[in-house]
Amino acid sequence: MQLPTDSLTIGHVEESGVILHLVIHAPYGPIVIKQMCGRGRYNELSMLNIQTIQKCCAKFDSRIHSIVLGKSTLPIEKSLMDFIWNKMRINDNRSTNNTYGFDSFDRENRESMCPPGSIDFLFFLFYKHIYYYKIGWKRIGIKVANNDAAFDSKWGSWHVAYHGTQGPYAPFILTSGLRVSNQQYFIPGNHQAICLSPSIEYAAHPRYTRLWRTVPNDGEKCRYYQLVFQCRVNPAAVGDPKPETLLQDIHKTTRIDKDFRNEELEWIIQANTATEEHIRDYIVCYGLMIRVIDSEPNDLSILNWWKHTNCDEY
Repeated sequence: MQLPTDSLTIGHVEESGVILHLVIHAPYGPIVIKQMCGRGRYNELSMLNIQTIQKCCAKFDSRIHSIVLGKSTLPIEKSLMDFIWNKMRINDNRSTNNTYGFDSFDRENRESMCPPGSIDFLFFLFYKHIYYYKIGWKRIGIKVANNDAAFDSKWGSWHVAYHGTQGPYAPFILTSGLRVSNQQYFIPGNHQAICLSPSIEYAAHPRYTRLWRTVPNDGEKCRYYQLVFQCRVNPAAVGDPKPETLLQDIHKTTRIDKDFRNEELEWIIQANTATEEHIRDYIVCYGLMIRVIDSEPNDLSILNWWKHTNCDEY
């Protein structure tokens, strides 16, 4: 790629793989993106660069498991991701169906999402486009059907819901289904169940979804990242929605999500339908929702309600 050697440093090496973490310094980030994620006339060059890297690894009797760009990455198999449904949605006066590649994303959003000249949170082998939500969520499609017709025929009438998770658990959930839990308030005794919500903001609360934080260098601002699963849920498994269980008693009137009433924010899938042999018949995860927060979460107006919960730390 004709990068100067001082533009690359080895961040660290993990021995279980081996996993090599390379840091590409500014201003060479966009160069790497264009040469490895190119579209149009750059596509052939991108494939050649990837093949070159594969040949380099072959010299050491090794192979590439995955290539990712960014600090916060997940070892998710490429075969599990659905490129077709990774899009960018613009929720303003422009069309809601525009699809952009990396070049457009870098040009349109670099100032607000990525420091100039750096690479931040771009999943290289997992998707080609980004489904962007105005409030800060990006969607990565999960492959659950061969095409949209097959998806609609099986899950088109199911409800959309969200499930929070710890980042490292994502690959296991994708391959083996959601984990059951007995920690929800509306579950009697030690009965197990899965808790989902029609509200992504509710599912993203730190009780359900981990906030992981980048450690800033001198002069850089801290960033937080979150991952939430987008699911389809069989209506027969939902039952009656339950009210939220996060707000402190003196703040129960605080509105959590403008699109949903507080009384309908928890959907509990009970143990009889949450067992391993039935889970895939009732819940399907078909999207990874990722949010980048460029400031302290409690400083954002959309997250002000966190201050009224029993979560003191994140």
